[in-house]
Amino acid sequence: MKPRVLKKLCKKVYEIVGDDLGKVWLDNEEPFAYYYMESSKQNEKNTMTGLFVVGGGFDYFGEAEDALPIFYYAQELVLWKLGTPTYEKIKDDFGIVIDNVEGWPSYPRRLTGKEVIQKLKALYS
Repeated sequence: MKPRVLKKLCKKVYEIVGDDLGKVWLDNEEPFAYYYMESSKQNEKNTMTGLFVVGGGFDYFGEAEDALPIFYYAQELVLWKLGTPTYEKIKDDFGIVIDNVEGWPSYPRRLTGKEVIQKLKALYS
């Protein structure tokens, strides 16, 4: 995804959801390595600042947490809310089924940015 498109989608998601997904902050500092887009162009042209991100900061043990653009966080939220859950069977050493665990939800196709925005508006209206 192009950096300018990601920036616009993050802004739209923030306008819809606000701080419901966690503490959202505007990253105006030096760009993280996460925002480098895979491309044959120079990395300086593909860096991104000014994104609305969720996370970052430090946890209880003083270790840094990952900051994630709010669009990717919302994309996973929509997938978990609207996708059909899959179940995996956990077996012991003898092949006896112990438990069924809910796995990653399946969705018929990959979610586009426009679909994520539409589904978020439906969820948060």
